Amino acid sequence: MEKSIQSELSSYIGRLFRDNFGKGPASVYVSIKADYVVIHLRDFLAPMERVLVSKHQT
Repeated sequence: MEKSIQSELSSYIGRLFRDNFGKGPASVYVSIKADYVVIHLRDFLAPMERVLVSKHQT
């Protein structure tokens, strides 16, 4: 049951980012624990973050 929720949440988050930013993360990892949810996005930067990184202003 929990794996299904994690998988659905991961897919939803990937779609949400693609729809709103034009590009989604390379992967989304979701971990659900009793008191919290951890979402790990791999290889994703928002457009403004890309500008800052390219100008070395992190």
